[in-house]
Amino acid sequence: MYDHILIRYGELSLKKSNRNQFIKTITTHIKNALKKYEQLSYESRGMRFYIILNGENPDNIIPVLKNIPGLYSFSLVARCESVLDEIKSLAVKVLKEEDLENKTIKVETNRANKSFTLSSLEISKEVSRELFRTIPNLKANVHNPDILVNIDVRDEGTFIFTKIYYGMGGLPSGSLGRAMLMISGGIDSIVSGIEAIKKGMDVEAIHYASPPYTSDMALQKVVDL
Repeated sequence: MYDHILIRYGELSLKKSNRNQFIKTITTHIKNALKKYEQLSYESRGMRFYIILNGENPDNIIPVLKNIPGLYSFSLVARCESVLDEIKSLAVKVLKEEDLENKTIKVETNRANKSFTLSSLEISKEVSRELFRTIPNLKANVHNPDILVNIDVRDEGTFIFTKIYYGMGGLPSGSLGRAMLMISGGIDSIVSGIEAIKKGMDVEAIHYASPPYTSDMALQKVVDL
């Protein structure tokens, strides 16, 4: 069903003249983190980056993406051509994958492709009508739905998704220089290191062990951290 992962950069949207440099850095990090999954392919569209699954199990990919600095959020998406009948058909398939028992839904459309003949609201109405016609006992809640069916109509196709996963945010590590981090074994230095990484630093950690005054367990704690 889901054939793409849509990556959102978040804070990188604030960059201007050097934005492409940051995007190149984070896409390189994503590809390196996922290099063992040989079936994957990639497509970059400015501030949008797609991982094309090509049959790869997304459950293996999601935990990796959550730990990449500079990646704000991502979604498993299903793609079709920007044709109304295909959009309605795919929306039905996507929603049928959800647990709908005692759940309410809402359809929301972003029409980035302004050449599409219908407006965002009209697309949402047409798709909602098809969902309620096709799936029995479906309930709507336009203010606080349990499931939000997102329809993103773009030049390269239409993408439909229901979930948003959040990453670390910030900037890609290594994009703003390098730093050394002294790790004592407490929590403060670790938090400082994580925050520095999220602000674009490439961090190397150093710890001074003092046997026999410190134990092997204390050293292992630092390694684990």
